[in-house]
Parts: sequence; structure tokens; C-alpha cells
Amino acid sequence: MGSESGVCTFVCAVPDGGLRMCLRLQRPKRGGRGLVEVAMKRGGILLAEQEAAVVTKEQALSDRLQVLKAAAVLAVIEARKKHKEAFPVLQNKISSLPNEVPNHARDGNITINKLSNLVEAFTGKVKPLPQLKKLCEQMDLKGPVKFIAENRKILPTIREELPHALRSACEPTHLVLDCFRGILPSEPIQLKSKFKG
Repeated sequence: MGSESGVCTFVCAVPDGGLRMCLRLQRPKRGGRGLVEVAMKRGGILLAEQEAAVVTKEQALSDRLQVLKAAAVLAVIEARKKHKEAFPVLQNKISSLPNEVPNHARDGNITINKLSNLVEAFTGKVKPLPQLKKLCEQMDLKGPVKFIAENRKILPTIREELPHALRSACEPTHLVLDCFRGILPSEPIQLKSKFKG
């Protein structure tokens, strides 16, 4: 509160948006109300106006929310109607399908070899490199890794032929896992976090 030549200035913070409003008040004449009383009355009027504005905004938002809720309910009702209309059509189509199961689907004994034969038929037959195939057949643990490291120039060819060479091993899964044991660390790596908590 500052005063200069009989005029007082009050600064009020307005709650919605942090605006500041200044009231410049003249000193009342003798026998009139005090300066603080006038400021309190005007501040109360401003506060009442702001409260009314907030109530108006709340009501507008509430009305908008009701409209959105009504639209959502209508959308759900329309979707249910469409579903109820489409469900009998779908049931009729399902009931009209033949109940027979094809012979090839009934035979559950399709092996990996049959599937690999189908894959080879579509992709073409690939002959693995003889050295790579020999290393896989011997179940040499370090052999395939060493071969790949020495022949990096033909890495795209090795990528294509390695799956076929691994199939020639008596236990391909063990060979692959044993090869990884030599490359990967045996103890789990513990990562330290920068953040505590």
C-alpha cells in the first residue's frame, strides 16, 4: 500500500490468471468512511464478480460435459444396434460352413522335417559350405564361431548357409547354446543406475 498526496494504491491478485488490479482511492473527507473500509468494500465487489465469473465458467463446462456424455451414450447405443443386426447374419454364415475338417488339418503329425522341406521348396535349396557343415556335424564348439570370424568377407553367404549347416548337427540347439557360452559372460552383468530410488 503506497500513498502519495492523499491517494492510496492497493494491489490485488486476481485468482484466475494472476492479473493484478490497482485501486486508487482518494482520502475521504472528514467524517466519511475510512480508507481501508472503502478498499475492503471495493475488494469485496471485485471478489464477488470473480466468483460469479468462475461459477459461470463451471456451469458452461458442466453443460459441455453433459453434451459429451450424451453423445457418448448415443454412440454406444448405435454400436450395440449395429452389433445386434450383424450378429444373426454372422451366425447364419457360421452355421452354413461345412462341419468337416480337411484331412491335412486332421493329421497332427506334421514334423519339423516336413516343414523344412516346404520352406526349402519355396526358397530354393541351399548347400552349406563344406567346412561349415563339417564343423557343425562334429559338434565343434569353437569351430563355427572361429570360421565366421575368419571369413567375414563372405558373411552374407554364411548368414544364408548357417541354418542349413546347423541342421546337419546331431543336436543343433546344444551346439548353438554351447557356442554362445564361449562368447557371452558367464556372470550376469549388473548395471548401475544413475538414479537412486
